[in-house]
Amino acid sequence: MKALPFTMIALLVLSGIAGATTRSWISPGPALPHIVLTDHDGNPVAFDRLVAGRVVAVNFFFTQCSSVCPVQTAILRQTKELIEKEASADRNPLFISISVNPLFDTPTRIRQYAERFDLALGETHDWVMLTGAPEATSTLIAAFDETAGPAPGDHSGSIWIGSQSAGRWARIPTSSAEAASPAALASILREAAR
Repeated sequence: MKALPFTMIALLVLSGIAGATTRSWISPGPALPHIVLTDHDGNPVAFDRLVAGRVVAVNFFFTQCSSVCPVQTAILRQTKELIEKEASADRNPLFISISVNPLFDTPTRIRQYAERFDLALGETHDWVMLTGAPEATSTLIAAFDETAGPAPGDHSGSIWIGSQSAGRWARIPTSSAEAASPAALASILREAAR
């Protein structure tokens, strides 16, 4: 993995300091439409099928981002590693990253972005990165109430954790202590699995 900038390293170090707090769950959560997106390998993926029966962590990103997205991806990677070390669940949560800039973020660019973080992608690796037609991604962005402006960097960057089948979701704003803490995010993911 390539070296991370100092500011990212500082955020990751500080992320271990923040503690988890139990969040209020949103029920039933976002009304997820049946839309088909494209994964990092160019394969079609029905989003509602992807999340069915899984605890998921959903975030929105774009590959040209140089501020929040890389930090959030690194924190989510650390969260995934914490969960994998515990190995207490029958099935690990699925991390889903959705591009807010589908015209630029092709499957090739998404794979290149994932390589920067040494991420193995695919359902079997519990992390999927998605792009697709602008209409499809816009529909999904709206379903998650992810405010977005005309530029990709205008999205709010919240992390959604939950289970569609259980109708239990938590929205973690980027500015919250939990969003900066792999331990807190792992705790919320474990709670969502109960």
